[in-house]
Amino acid sequence: ETGKLKEIGMPDDPGFSEFPVLAGWEVKLADWFSEKNNKVDYTYDFGDDWNHEVVLEKVLPKESGKRYPVCLDGKRACPPEDCGGVYGYERFLEIIKNPDDEEYKETMAWCDEDFDPDYFDCNEIKFDSPKKRLKYMFDF
Repeated sequence: ETGKLKEIGMPDDPGFSEFPVLAGWEVKLADWFSEKNNKVDYTYDFGDDWNHEVVLEKVLPKESGKRYPVCLDGKRACPPEDCGGVYGYERFLEIIKNPDDEEYKETMAWCDEDFDPDYFDCNEIKFDSPKKRLKYMFDF
């Protein structure tokens, strides 16, 4: 715990960080979270720039027979990929509520027509394997 800013992600993404980027697949979150260091900022999709504050609230004992990671709680549906960040998502929500909007048909053809922004179910959350994702993305 040095107090210095560290960035974890894709080291080969040029131009997104002024700091050296640690390879995300080589870093364990448990090595960065503690009672004193209980908060990180997380950016998903540098193009759309979804910024999240992740806070470690508490550490629970591992239960035998349970598969980890596990989602304990959440609110609302995940925005569709590539919807344009916060402002694009706000516009998306306006469009899907208004069938008279000039962009309604095109937007509904692009997204899942059953999309409900208020829906969330912890039991439906799936965690990808980082190794499988790396292989898929970069043929590692």
